[in-house]
Amino acid sequence: MSTLSKDLQQEQAIIFLHLPKAAGSTLHRIIERQYPANVIYSIDGLKVAESIEEFKNLPIARRQEIKMLKGHMNFGLHEYLPRPSTYITMLREPVERVISLYYYIIRNPKHWLHAEVKGKNLSLQEYVSSGIATAANNGQTRLIAAVDESKVGFDQMSEEHLAIAKQRLQDYFTVVGITEKFDETLILLKNKFGWKMPLYVKENVTKNRQSKASVPPQTLETVEYYNQLDIQLYQYAKQLFEQQISQNLDIFEREFKSFKLINQQYGNVYPIYKYIARKLNVFKK
Repeated sequence: MSTLSKDLQQEQAIIFLHLPKAAGSTLHRIIERQYPANVIYSIDGLKVAESIEEFKNLPIARRQEIKMLKGHMNFGLHEYLPRPSTYITMLREPVERVISLYYYIIRNPKHWLHAEVKGKNLSLQEYVSSGIATAANNGQTRLIAAVDESKVGFDQMSEEHLAIAKQRLQDYFTVVGITEKFDETLILLKNKFGWKMPLYVKENVTKNRQSKASVPPQTLETVEYYNQLDIQLYQYAKQLFEQQISQNLDIFEREFKSFKLINQQYGNVYPIYKYIARKLNVFKK
């Protein structure tokens, strides 16, 4: 996971494997400011399977142009990119991620499970234990290990899948980020890939969700039970993350402090910018 040379940065494609409800929406917007639109290919989050097939069937000349492939996907799409590639991702504390996913489904009528979860008034515990969503059952390990759901269903994963996911994080991912260390992850990405300052405001935050501290202990136990592999994978990811930071700790700490200050100012200015932009659009009409 050493810093890439400039030549390799230019030659290499990057695949952002977006794990659901792990701060990926904000990272998408940051990425879109780093690369020209014509070299980015985004998997459609509302039609994931169809969008992945469309990508696979692109003419090879078009796939050759792609320098950034991003979205919800299993590991493995590097096999369809003609140029050398590497992965990046962000993992989130598994219990927090499942809680956020549950409330996101309830509040998002476009989600394919909204009608069932909301219509049946399923509690968080019922949602997780019902088996209707493999995303709530070691969902991060599933995507990184590229588990075939037609062969490995709900509550059928094993330590072997965890071992595969860990090995892939080690071998194929230049940056393994942590949602709870989002700003630190951005500094790693900036330094590894030569990005411009990755300023941001948070996007797609699940609103009015129950905090982990207020979830009943029995429900927490249920979420933990069905996400034991994800909990272990998250701990492993944190180890990789700390290793990446420790490589140039003094420089990293200085950059991190500077970024926090600049991004705070950006967060203050951005709402004003959006307001003015909306007004100008109205005037143009």
